[in-house]
Amino acid sequence: MTTDGQQRTIAIRFLAEAVGRGAAFLLFPLLARYLGAEAYGVQMQAAAVAGVLVPIATLGLGFGVVRTTAGAVDRLQVSARYTTTLTLILCTSLALAAGVALAAPILNTLFFKTAWATPVIRWTALLVPLGALESVVSDFYRARLRILPQSLFQIAQAVLLVASVVLALRLGGELLHVVWASIAVKGVAVVAMIAWFVGSGEVTPSRRGLPRAEIAGLVRFGLPIVVMGLSTWIMSIGDRLVIGWYLDVRQVGIYSAAYSIATLIAYVATPLWTPLYPLMAAAVRENRREAVTGICRRYMSLFVIIGVPAVCGLSLLSPGLLRLLGTDEFAIHPLVFALIALGLLSDQIATSAHYLVYLHDDPRFLRNVTMFSGLVNLSLNLVLVPRLQILGAAIATLLAYLLLDALLYRRVRRYGYGIGELYDHGIIARVLVSAAVMIAVVMVLVPLPTGIVALGGAAAIGAATYGIVLVALMGWTTLRRLAEGV
Repeated sequence: MTTDGQQRTIAIRFLAEAVGRGAAFLLFPLLARYLGAEAYGVQMQAAAVAGVLVPIATLGLGFGVVRTTAGAVDRLQVSARYTTTLTLILCTSLALAAGVALAAPILNTLFFKTAWATPVIRWTALLVPLGALESVVSDFYRARLRILPQSLFQIAQAVLLVASVVLALRLGGELLHVVWASIAVKGVAVVAMIAWFVGSGEVTPSRRGLPRAEIAGLVRFGLPIVVMGLSTWIMSIGDRLVIGWYLDVRQVGIYSAAYSIATLIAYVATPLWTPLYPLMAAAVRENRREAVTGICRRYMSLFVIIGVPAVCGLSLLSPGLLRLLGTDEFAIHPLVFALIALGLLSDQIATSAHYLVYLHDDPRFLRNVTMFSGLVNLSLNLVLVPRLQILGAAIATLLAYLLLDALLYRRVRRYGYGIGELYDHGIIARVLVSAAVMIAVVMVLVPLPTGIVALGGAAAIGAATYGIVLVALMGWTTLRRLAEGV
């Protein structure tokens, strides 16, 4: 991919993620105002239950798809892999969805404790096969660098979802109707993505699948990734089940609302990670070590420049932002929000280390270390949530992410990569100084922003301050070259 092509890819992904996050922002206030914290908590808890099964349903084949089909690969081979992968995932995911539907009353008793939640859980189970198929089909788009159509599908899905939810709520619908709308939109999107990939010529319609020996090899490679996916789920979503177990679904809704806004950090990063893994895979395959480290430094520097001020700004504005988008019952202490945001930031910053472990054929280590960190997170949640409530969940998740990152960096050093080769410490230091100045200025000028005007003004002041200080410390030419490098 040329430099111009990489820049267009990142720009397109930023647009798609911006629309996707914009849709999430619209859905949160809609559900909060029409249905309240309890219904929002039920929705997020049901999504957490479905979410734990999606990585199982994918059989860990997504990273294998990118690893084996990126670059110049015979189309017949890609077609065989496409047919086999989708068939396996469809069978597995339907079985898991059926299990959730049957166990819905038990799940409601344990984690929801709400009389009307059982039908919502049953219908949400359909998001397991749809989510698994969408995930792996997206990996095929990503591997073949079909970023534009992938992004357009994402944008269309986000717009249709918001429109359908607005229609359902305006017609007096309840949460179950919102779930039906979500299922319908995602189903249409998945079918369209599958059909376009075939129609575009990336794969040829054929009944030919992979040989059994190759299928077995892919599944063996993927199983550690399944375990890792489950552990990742524990890290990112499992705390909500613990909150539901010890507290109530309303607290799940409040915590989830804060988490939903904090995930802006992850979505800011996604456009950068979309081309990063294929580029790293190609460089590793060609044994170009300097290219690997150069790619990592550029992409991680860009993320830090965006991600660090995002954490600081969102943490400062979180009380007013949650009240504005939701209601007063969604208000959360800035410290809790900051801990959630820092956990997400630390996870994203370690992305290059995750990818290097994959690319050095070491998925079992990643399985073990992620499983260990996930169990630590779960144990800390079980200890801290009864004592500190949602603050305990935020602390537990941050500590678990930091532990995971430390273990990953230790492993990467064994491959011969120094931390200084993957990250530009000079840029990081300048970003931290700029963010600190931004925090000080905002706290002095707009200490407790409430209302859309005050929040907008505080955000504008913070962004302007950060930008001015960063340009002064780094220079406009350096920033421009860094952006042009990707």
